[in-house]
Amino acid sequence: MTQTANSPSSVWTKRRGRRVLLLLVGLWLLNAFDLMLTVTAQQLSGFNEGNPLGRLMLNHPYAVFAFKIGAVAFASAVLIVFRHHRLVELACWGICAVYVVLALIWMSFLWRYHESHPPRTPRSWTLPVKLERPPREQHRPVPGDVDQQPQGHTVDQ
Repeated sequence: MTQTANSPSSVWTKRRGRRVLLLLVGLWLLNAFDLMLTVTAQQLSGFNEGNPLGRLMLNHPYAVFAFKIGAVAFASAVLIVFRHHRLVELACWGICAVYVVLALIWMSFLWRYHESHPPRTPRSWTLPVKLERPPREQHRPVPGDVDQQPQGHTVDQ
């Protein structure tokens, strides 16, 4: 059976490259979320990174950022080159699913962390000093003082 130019499967195949690119945008966003929460969790609670390479670099945030960006950029480049292949699209969907599950795990971790570390008091969200408007100086014009008269008015004699 041959495919015609307008058959549904050929349209689906033609749009595969676009779908892969959109999935890669999602992967970059999910990776950024993962990176920010990894660094934040390590600073807040002494979180232990599961990735052995990430664990070595976690005390050096710039190294973690460089490693993560480099790894995702390399993987993205490979996937972009082969974006018209069915296997690449399936791989992108699978990687996105894994990162969505990871994002849900992070959300659960953050929820549990905030439940076990509530703010000390509601005052912890307020400024340490009360900001008040300074009182206006009351200026009383001296009779006969031309500089202090409102504009457009003259002193009557």
